[in-house]
Amino acid sequence: MNHPLLQKASIVFTPTAYGTSTLNSIKPVYTLGTELVTNGTFDTDSNWTKGTGWTISGGVASCDGTQSSTSTLNTTVGISGITNKKVKLSFDIKNYQAGSLTVTLEGTGGNEFTGLNSDGVYEIEATSTDSLPKLLFNANSSFIGSVDNASIKLVTDADFDFSRSTTATRVNEAGLIEEVAAHIPRIDFLSGVGVSLNEWQSTNTCTYSNDFTQGDIFGGSAAPNAVNSVITATSTTSPDGTNNGWKLTDNNDSSSGTVQMAYYSVDVTSGDSNTFSIFVKKGSLDFAYIVTGGFDSTANATSYFNISTGVVTVAAANHKGVKIEDYGNGWYRISVANRTTTDVKGAFTVGMSEASGANTAGTRDGTKFMYMFGVQAEAEDDTDVDYFLTSYIPTSGATFTRIKDKTIDSGNSDLINSPEGVLYINLAGNARKFVSTRRISLSDGTNDNAVRFDFGTVEDRITMRVRVGGANVTTETNSSYNISEFHKYAIQWKENDFKIYIDGVEVHTDTTGSSFPANTLDRLNLASYAEGSNIEAKIKCVAVFKEILTDAELVTLTS
Repeated sequence: MNHPLLQKASIVFTPTAYGTSTLNSIKPVYTLGTELVTNGTFDTDSNWTKGTGWTISGGVASCDGTQSSTSTLNTTVGISGITNKKVKLSFDIKNYQAGSLTVTLEGTGGNEFTGLNSDGVYEIEATSTDSLPKLLFNANSSFIGSVDNASIKLVTDADFDFSRSTTATRVNEAGLIEEVAAHIPRIDFLSGVGVSLNEWQSTNTCTYSNDFTQGDIFGGSAAPNAVNSVITATSTTSPDGTNNGWKLTDNNDSSSGTVQMAYYSVDVTSGDSNTFSIFVKKGSLDFAYIVTGGFDSTANATSYFNISTGVVTVAAANHKGVKIEDYGNGWYRISVANRTTTDVKGAFTVGMSEASGANTAGTRDGTKFMYMFGVQAEAEDDTDVDYFLTSYIPTSGATFTRIKDKTIDSGNSDLINSPEGVLYINLAGNARKFVSTRRISLSDGTNDNAVRFDFGTVEDRITMRVRVGGANVTTETNSSYNISEFHKYAIQWKENDFKIYIDGVEVHTDTTGSSFPANTLDRLNLASYAEGSNIEAKIKCVAVFKEILTDAELVTLTS
């Protein structure tokens, strides 16, 4: 949070801390309010309703097993105003002997703990729809043990709930590709600066992503074919930091021409966009190329890359989204996409060259070589999206689908000032257009009241909007920016004072229009109000201000 203006914000998310199923905002700092349970330490025999077998004595509440069925110890959480607010529930089990205990906070939609059968400290965060819920300790017919230190406190934070039900990869602080577990957010350092990586679902249809001797793509049955070349495993340190890189060497037959890997027979669906990518590293020659061949004429092409300087030297007209990315230590990820109109089988070929625009390595004398790692093939059936490259998806014997990242449910009405404020966003889109709308929103859980930032289905189109009472009060639609690059955006709202800034420039203003009634906006999602349309982006910062800013401050914030 090195920008001084962010000190004025009520919510600040920058990609730093995270845990299982949570992505932490850095402001407000996680704090707990006053105790809401009266006599949770059981110092006196009061404030609790005791079922059969329960007694309060000696600083604990104990159940002696004389109950013939489930018996409840309960108390009402003692203040109103906690409806739909996050609380932290904690308690101890002591002197456990038999049976089990279920613990419930009314209004959360279920039990917070079931089947507890050992001593320990237990805690959980929960949200109740009741203003005065009961806290219930339900002992089964054989439970013998004690409860102590029952506590419920309001939580003040703006942490996001995060989900992704599969593993995924990121580039870590050391610059290496690493796999992270399901439901763990990804702070990605590919650019050298940590960003929150949010991606849509994708499948690597290459069944052996890093075995250049076997596998298939899109159901094709042919293994890779080393053309005028020899491939050698475990030949160099790969982008994941292990000795897992492959070497492609000319076959030393004294002839001239190609040295390449005809990488699979490719079965595709006609009309789909097919994106192919592979990591390569310079050996003896400066250039690598990707060929898509054997398809219809609209999909066949060769694109060239300088893997010494990291630039695309020839982007073929039949290829879409030709790209080279620097992964450090001499490794580049090169990629192309094509779309067939009739043919459903072809080839994806990777080779090395002594010159751009000519797929020849010169005389094959056993000295021409380059390194390879991690092939990926992804498809998108949307007719309007030509390029669909996502983070590396490892496979070993089968295709693998990485499920989308979902980041939702930050903030509350205390942290968002509905009548006036500013939503600030610093991010880069994962593509220049999307299959469907991708969104960041402040809302009340409906589409009627929302401050929205959208990536759209038209290349480089962004839409920023304020909706009050079901009507659009202010809207800016802009296609002047390459949205795959980082930009800073600010949306300001106040009655008769709506402004939108991009990169230090005011691009839209409205001096008429109503704002939201107090206590309307209560959640921040990296998605829509309904938790869909999840953003696809690399995010450096999202912040919410509870007051409008001066024009000078908006310029400074977004510059």
